[in-house]
Amino acid sequence: MNMEIYLKAKHWQIFTLLIGVPFVLQIIFIVNYGIDMMIALMPILTIIYIVIFFGWFWAIGTKLNSKLPSTVTLNLKLFKIFVAVPIIYVFGISIYMSMVAMGLIESDTSPIFAMNDIIKVIFPVHIFSMFCILYSMWFTAKTIKSIELQRAVSFSEFAGEFFLLWLFPIGIWIIQPRINKMVK
Repeated sequence: MNMEIYLKAKHWQIFTLLIGVPFVLQIIFIVNYGIDMMIALMPILTIIYIVIFFGWFWAIGTKLNSKLPSTVTLNLKLFKIFVAVPIIYVFGISIYMSMVAMGLIESDTSPIFAMNDIIKVIFPVHIFSMFCILYSMWFTAKTIKSIELQRAVSFSEFAGEFFLLWLFPIGIWIIQPRINKMVK
């Protein structure tokens, strides 16, 4: 996928892709096939959504990295790893949940013991994935603000961008036009 598409897209296009399309697809599946089919297809929609969402971060973090001033060095390799972790995690958990929902995974142990084993594995991975998401937002926000100011910035200077990325349905409308200007 050409990541330049994310950088050149208008704010309403990114919003539509991240919010509008999943909403409409859910409505279509519920109306035409019922809630059971929607639940069965939810993992696939979740994977698609996560790839699109983190693709936006990836595009900003990697493609705009060359526009950073020489005084700012951000660890691009670590960013790429940390963007990939939540995608892999969501992919894995979605496949697992789909298999459980379809009855392909059964346990001879009581559900309580099975749940304890799952929690021992999923909980730490989930917490690490959340950390990776926060780091990705931090990296992306710092990249945006450093390019705009053409200097190294502290968190207090890019905290607004960080929270706009966190609250992305609102933040897209503010962040994306600024990204469009950077690309031009």
